[in-house]
Amino acid sequence: MNYQEIYNIKTSNYIGLLDIYLYIALIGFLILFVKFSMLTVKYHKNKNESKGVSSLLLSILFGVISLFLIGMHISWYMTHLDLVNIIDNKEFQIVEGKVENYNTMNITDKKEESFMVDNILFAYNPAKRTGAFCWIKGDGNPILEGDKVRIKYFKSPDWGDNLILQLEWKSRN
Repeated sequence: MNYQEIYNIKTSNYIGLLDIYLYIALIGFLILFVKFSMLTVKYHKNKNESKGVSSLLLSILFGVISLFLIGMHISWYMTHLDLVNIIDNKEFQIVEGKVENYNTMNITDKKEESFMVDNILFAYNPAKRTGAFCWIKGDGNPILEGDKVRIKYFKSPDWGDNLILQLEWKSRN
């Protein structure tokens, strides 16, 4: 039986619609807070009060947090695009063999899930936002000890891991 593709970074839809809608909503709330703060300051200024300043500071804090979150997401997406370019430019390595030393991720100690193929270690954790494969056993990853896999990967100098760009698996049936 041929290999079945489990993961491919080029088709992983890393930037999902939920993320897009989330950031559109954050920008919308930011605009509403700024508008509300400006009106509040103007209202209290006309009454010679300084109560509107706290509302303005809250607005600025919310804006800074929103911009920080948007910047983080852009950074994660740019990393994802870099990994897609590695596939396109054929700058990856390929390993094929049996899965050995498979260790599932334990949610309580938050260790990485890991396995080896032909003495090459692959470790991943969904908390690391690279766009590379990070599908843990608890989320339905079908890989088991002894399964045959073919992996296109990139040794990342930035992350220090072998990032899985494409994972193919041979069914046990």
